[in-house]
Order: sequence, then structure tokens, then C-alpha cells
Amino acid sequence: MEIALELAQTEGLEAVSMRQVASRLEVEAMSLYKHVENKDDLIDGVIEHIIRKIQLPAEKTPWKEALLERARSEHQVLRQHSWIIHLLEARSGTGAERLLQQNHMIGILRRSGFSVELAFQTMIVLTGHVYGFVVFATAWSPQSKERKKTIKKAEQQIRPETHPYVMEAISYAQARVQNQKAQSHPDFEFGLQLILDGIERRLTES
Repeated sequence: MEIALELAQTEGLEAVSMRQVASRLEVEAMSLYKHVENKDDLIDGVIEHIIRKIQLPAEKTPWKEALLERARSEHQVLRQHSWIIHLLEARSGTGAERLLQQNHMIGILRRSGFSVELAFQTMIVLTGHVYGFVVFATAWSPQSKERKKTIKKAEQQIRPETHPYVMEAISYAQARVQNQKAQSHPDFEFGLQLILDGIERRLTES
């Protein structure tokens, strides 16, 4: 799976094939069929390989701490493999490792007093938050050509006299980028804390 993952990372998902993996391993493509059925099975294996990198909290971890730990780890892993997001969406709920992780997290919530409904909604909202920020970070990375085009176009359109609050926000963002640590993600953390605070209130009310 490491070879298939390396291909996906360096050459794109379309480069992942039984033939290419076999070539990297210097074996016949037919020999791979002893381990995987076809390309889809190979890609599912790559997904599972990545999912295993996400750290799971211990079963007795307090629910809020557990959700923080899981969301931060998932965010970190998926940012390293952002191309996987659309595959996770397309293959939602499948894969032995994903099912085990989902069961583990829902179990922590249920044992902490969450109703089935609240536990389900919590997992959906947090997953959306993580996925959304991974997609946003990928599209808005310094290496993105679209980002450079967008910034250039915005610079031509924004004027202090007509967009004073936008200018103020841009100045703040630029100053923050210069001061924050390279691996910090303040907006992701801000949203995460808001979500968990809201869930805590809902749990208390139920």
C-alpha cells in the first residue's frame, strides 16, 4: 500500500494501477491479485492505510477531549493527503478501519450520555468541519495558482473608501500570518471550539 500511496501523492490518483504498482515493486502485475482483487480494491486499501494514521483517543477519555484529539489528528493526516477527501465522500461509511474508528468514537459519546441522535449529529458536524478546512487549506495554499490569481484580482478591486471593513480584515490577516507559528491553524481551532461548546450546551439541556 505504501507504493500505491506514493504514486497517488506524487503523480495523482489516476496513476495508481495494478500495473504501475507492480512495476515499482518489480514483480508481475498478476502477482498482485493474490493480495487485492482490482484497482478499486487497491484504492480502498490506500484509504484504509491513511485512515490508520489518525490517532484514536483511549476509550475512557472524557468526550470533549476525545473529540478534540480525534479532530486534530484527522485534520493533520488529511492535510497531508488532501486528494483523499473526495474518495472519502464517495466511499462514505465503508472500510473496516473507518467503521472501527466511527464505532469507537460513537461509543465514547454514547457512554458519556449522548443520545443516538446527538452522537450522530456530532460526528457529522465535526467531519464536515475537518473536511471543509482541508479543502479550504488546499485551495488557499501559497502554492495554489488560483490563490495567486484571486489575490491579484482582489487587489485591483478593493478600495479603502468603498471596502473599509474588508481592508481592516485583510490587514489583520496579514499581520497574523507573519506572527503565527507555521503549524498552527487558529481558524480551524476557533471553529472546533465553537462546535464543541455548542454540543456541550446541547448535552446539558438534554
